Amino acid sequence: MSVILLLFGIHVIVSMRFSKAGSFNRDYIRREESTAVKGVFTALVFMSHFSQYIEVGPYDQTYRVFQNHLNQMVVSMFWFYSGYGILESIRNKGRDYVVHFPVRRLLTVWIDYALAVCLYLVLWITDKRSLTPGRLFFSMIGWQNVGNSNWYMFATFVLYISVFFSFIGFRNTSDRKNLAAGLCLLTLFSVLFVYVEIKAGQPRYCYNTVILFSMGGWYSLLREKAEKLLFSSEVFYFGTVLLMTAVYLVSYQYRKRYGIEGYTVWAVSFTLLTVLYTMKCSIRSHLLEWLGMHVFGIYILQRIPMILLQRAGLMENHKYACFALSLAATLFLAIMFRIVTDRMTRGVVRLCERTSV
Repeated sequence: MSVILLLFGIHVIVSMRFSKAGSFNRDYIRREESTAVKGVFTALVFMSHFSQYIEVGPYDQTYRVFQNHLNQMVVSMFWFYSGYGILESIRNKGRDYVVHFPVRRLLTVWIDYALAVCLYLVLWITDKRSLTPGRLFFSMIGWQNVGNSNWYMFATFVLYISVFFSFIGFRNTSDRKNLAAGLCLLTLFSVLFVYVEIKAGQPRYCYNTVILFSMGGWYSLLREKAEKLLFSSEVFYFGTVLLMTAVYLVSYQYRKRYGIEGYTVWAVSFTLLTVLYTMKCSIRSHLLEWLGMHVFGIYILQRIPMILLQRAGLMENHKYACFALSLAATLFLAIMFRIVTDRMTRGVVRLCERTSV
């Protein structure tokens, strides 16, 4: 895994384009730019999941150190960009976007997820594992799983529902006061979700990055003011980077000692540092952009080839070949899945909107 990480790191570095002295990458938060960044983290998530199916060897230690340090930050930018994008849509498209949010966003994402779960159900049943009605139901909403990745999707469903209830009460969603009030509600719902998960005994990875979703929304609201300050002077910009780096290093040391609160400080500092870096550096890679455009399919389907290769007994002695096979199979599945689900969800949305009319 260390070799794979090294090769990937070289590709990312070669793909970087740095702004000249005195200038900034003002398109850093646009979809084209953020898609490549998501592509980087999509690849890291794939590596993290693949490493769960192999035995750690002497050449994997460097990757393990990197993985243990990064921890759940591999999903940080997904939450941040998602929250940012949704609030941008609320600001630009108005209340109509919020009204149709349950169908056009929540329902379509759930349909995609449910279809993917059906594929895992085939593997689950063919492995002769028991399937109760309760497990089937909870797997379909992401609370449990049938071999698939699930915690991120359950949190996504809860956060999407929270978005609807946070903003549906405001008729004018372009008003900054209303947006701020809605974000306060969304942040409150996010915090409540975290503590409910803690109370329910869920693993820490199920909730310790969720707050970054509402943070993305806050950044959308405050972006113009932040950019005005950061782009005004390189001295101010680099001073902010140094300050945030110090917060990152200190909070990293105490991220576990002070529970979810300490971890949140570290997660926020990591995310803000990443955003700050993209203000000076952009990534130009067709591969990473493609990965970023197919995040969902890659994330939800990648375990299928991994499970099959593990069942075949190939993971132990052929991990590099299995990595290549898993990656190729996942990309193919993601393409096919995208074609099928795009057609299906468009039809469902049209049907729901006609019915509501």
